[in-house]
Amino acid sequence: MQDEYDYYGRGVPGDTYSGPEPDSAHHTLLTERQMRDTRAKWWRWLGEPSEAGGRIGRYEGGLYLQRGVWRPSRHSMMKSLGFYFDQVGREQMTERIASRVGIVQGGTSIDQPVGADRLLWVDTLHPVSHALTVTWSVDGRAVPQTGNARHLDLRTLRLSPGRHTVTATVTDPTEFVRDPAIRSSPALTQTRGWTVETGVRTPPVAQPLAITDSTATDRPVGARDVVYVRTSQPTDRVPGVRWSLDGRPVADTGDDRDLDLAALRLSRGTHRLTARVSDPTTGEAVTRAWTVDATRPDVAYALSEPLLATTRPGRPTEYVYNGPFTMGLTGTDDGAGQVTSEFRLDGDGWHNYYGWPTDARSPFLFTATGTDVDGLVYGNLGSGGLSLSPFAERSPGYGRHTIEYRGIDAVGNIGASNAFVATLIPPPPACTRVVTGRHAGPLVVAAGVTCLRAATVSGPVTVAPGAALVAEGSTIGGSLASSGATAVELLTTEVHGAVALTGTTDHVTVVGTRVAGPLALTGTASAPILAGGQVGALVCAGGPAPVDLGAPTTVRGGSGGPECGGAG
Repeated sequence: MQDEYDYYGRGVPGDTYSGPEPDSAHHTLLTERQMRDTRAKWWRWLGEPSEAGGRIGRYEGGLYLQRGVWRPSRHSMMKSLGFYFDQVGREQMTERIASRVGIVQGGTSIDQPVGADRLLWVDTLHPVSHALTVTWSVDGRAVPQTGNARHLDLRTLRLSPGRHTVTATVTDPTEFVRDPAIRSSPALTQTRGWTVETGVRTPPVAQPLAITDSTATDRPVGARDVVYVRTSQPTDRVPGVRWSLDGRPVADTGDDRDLDLAALRLSRGTHRLTARVSDPTTGEAVTRAWTVDATRPDVAYALSEPLLATTRPGRPTEYVYNGPFTMGLTGTDDGAGQVTSEFRLDGDGWHNYYGWPTDARSPFLFTATGTDVDGLVYGNLGSGGLSLSPFAERSPGYGRHTIEYRGIDAVGNIGASNAFVATLIPPPPACTRVVTGRHAGPLVVAAGVTCLRAATVSGPVTVAPGAALVAEGSTIGGSLASSGATAVELLTTEVHGAVALTGTTDHVTVVGTRVAGPLALTGTASAPILAGGQVGALVCAGGPAPVDLGAPTTVRGGSGGPECGGAG
């Protein structure tokens, strides 16, 4: 595998690829149609939802270059740390990792011919997520109905006199692989063969009944794990394995030496799993037991203080911010070990929660266009994705965003995903004058941007043409009026009188604010934001309809027409 970064030095954009079709399995010059027509590169995965978010297709950039070469996903881990590997890269990794381990682990000796009066055994690797497939053949012809067993009783085959070849073929059926060439390669398909001489007699060998290997018992197993036992391997009989969960028998699923816990659909609690191995001849038995942790982890979030929070039954809590906000995730579980928290933005790929790149103890920071940290951008709410290179084109991510979160515990149980909604609106204009504390009498904003911060104005407030007012956490004892103002923002503020805003040239934002009298909006240039507050009455004349950011403003009196419908 090769890097999918579109730069080599951080902060220095790559140029244009000019070479031939890359050798890399996850870079190409081909179009999607050419990949399908020629059955090349990742054609088998095209159109699939990517494990890294979005869909698998064709995205420009890779091999440290920005243009002229394409990759399968917008931001797999080969390009953006924190996201998952996509299926194309994962398939290559599966082949390479599997090639370094033997899925056939041993079995009956192959050093000399064996007789037809005995059982043959094959030992396999035991992935935690699924069972391997075992098929048997004699002289190249499949033996039917072996049920994926790790043994073959030659006595049932009635072999003709002479020499025969018996083969056990072990295949890894992992869904991580779609390419038949990889599936049939020695990495994922291996064999063990024996020469059988019908004239050879197998002397009885005394072998005590035992569980010779198994899934580890010194720690819990997950609710979706495959648990296995390997038994002693007599030449004349098969030790039987029976499974029980919390004392109740588990139905035989075919290969009694592997038990797929996912089929039991355990959703909570701690359980006791037992394998009982018995000798069909002597009645002797041995057991082994495991603790099954089926409880999913929980993850709690903590956000920085919002302008507004709205909770409705059965729906995610919604928050409004007018600037950067932070999110901390904390995972808890009833078992030992680390809970890994993940989150995803607007249905994109799941992203590992690691705190903040400069300090794992600090929460993750979301901003409209992200934050540059050592030549990479993190926490971007705008176009281009959550994390990206700093020279990537992106537009600010103002508006409504759904953030889901979940946890994975130490045994692999994935918790249910939950969500909250964060709406980001543009920040207020920069203050040229700041008023705090008490201000006696009327206040006139003649020019610039006046900011009321935790201020109390005992009289009315007037905003002159071309000026702007931002009131946050403040109280206005009288009325508020403006004509031709650039902007008026009332954030978590109380106005004891009426509010009349006419001809505002840029924007009006009223969030979490109580207005005792009527609120009149006339000729506002852009759609006013009216969210989560209360007004005595609402009057609109001309201009776009207000928007409520999912949190309607309560109107105690009547509204002034259908244009005000957006305010609730």
